[in-house]
Amino acid sequence: MEEFDKAIALGTSAWKRSGKIFKIILFGSYARSDWVDDPVGGYHSDFDLLVVVSHEKLTDIAEYWYIAEDRMLRDESIGRQVNIIVHDLTDVNNALQRGEYFWADIVRDGITLYELPGHPLAAAKPLS
Repeated sequence: MEEFDKAIALGTSAWKRSGKIFKIILFGSYARSDWVDDPVGGYHSDFDLLVVVSHEKLTDIAEYWYIAEDRMLRDESIGRQVNIIVHDLTDVNNALQRGEYFWADIVRDGITLYELPGHPLAAAKPLS
């Protein structure tokens, strides 16, 4: 979050100056408690994070998130790969309202690590 704050601090556009992280959700094997940690074989499940932001332009990995990704990659205390996907709240809610499985699974199994109040996710619509 610190890196994101630095990236938007000098913004001249209203959407950038008022940019927010609404949610950070851990999803995938660590959220479901079925991760693999095999030191002998050398395989370790990765951490999967969904970051939900206030504007679609804030989803650009190269502009806003590469420093955070690099920092996590180099942090030996994490000890595994961290995958970040970044989407704006409208995009996520539209996908949930369409009943897309990927997003419904995140809502069902994910663990919210950070949440700015007042920005809920839509209820996942079941596919027919």
